[in-house]
Amino acid sequence: MNIEHIKEKVLKKSLKTVNGLRLRRYYSESSGTGKTYMAIVFDKIIFRMIVLIGFIFVFYFISESFLFSIIISLQVFILYNFLLYKINKSRMQKKMSSVNQQVVLKKVLRELLNQTPHDFLDYIVDVLEKYGFDSITRVDGKDLDVIGTISERKIGIKCLQYDNDYKVGADIIRDFFISLRKHELTEGAIITTSSFTQEANNLLIKLKKYAHIQLVDIEGLLEIMKKVDLYPSENEIKRIILNEISDSRMHFKSYKDVVLSKGKIIKYILLGITMIIFGRFTPYSTYYNIIAVIIFSMAIVSLVISLINLLKVNEEKHENKVL
Repeated sequence: MNIEHIKEKVLKKSLKTVNGLRLRRYYSESSGTGKTYMAIVFDKIIFRMIVLIGFIFVFYFISESFLFSIIISLQVFILYNFLLYKINKSRMQKKMSSVNQQVVLKKVLRELLNQTPHDFLDYIVDVLEKYGFDSITRVDGKDLDVIGTISERKIGIKCLQYDNDYKVGADIIRDFFISLRKHELTEGAIITTSSFTQEANNLLIKLKKYAHIQLVDIEGLLEIMKKVDLYPSENEIKRIILNEISDSRMHFKSYKDVVLSKGKIIKYILLGITMIIFGRFTPYSTYYNIIAVIIFSMAIVSLVISLINLLKVNEEKHENKVL
């Protein structure tokens, strides 16, 4: 019992460590540098080595004692790394916050766009009720969806389920304003899953003296979700990221299985031979020979993988016979 408990504890700890590394890699690669996690780590190691060597040279030039320069350099280097760790930790927190917001935005946008127009409107009404709106009534109209009351103010609301690439223009703002006037409303809000054009914002300024209209884009909707506790928690965001990483690995595995499949071996060999023959009739024979070597290598790798899989199947059959 104790052994099983220890195993379970070690497994949980290992999984937590692995997931922590996977998340750190995801955040590092999502920071916009365009580098892989290993490239970022390698760059940091090289940079620190250069700094350490620089410290040694400087202190050796000052003291003319190699041993003294190494001892002092190591102490300064440790202090330097400690300060750098604090700075990088602060930067990483900002990166994580920005990446988390993008992850949530992508998830919420995908979920909202996958809903039917009726379900989407139901969801927005639910958000509004949690936000403090009451007496929400549906309006059977093209340019106005619901009318609700908050802080004794009656507000007309239009909900637009648009893809992020399609921005809400000034024409929709104009039609919404006319609809507000028809219902004798002086306040309104347009909520969209996309954003608004500059022309729409400019028109809003002109209409300000006639009606107070608030434009709520997808980021504004996320802020409202935070206030009504519909925004994912930090642990939920981590689970979303880990699931995304797992999906990416599954896609890569399926792609690798197709590229290095048994059925591709003969094709790779024939294609490699074709490249060599074709290269003899062109002035770029070296280039075609290199390509042929790469293709033959893929054929060899595919053959090795097929043999390994065949051996595994034979071993399983043998074990089943023994049992």
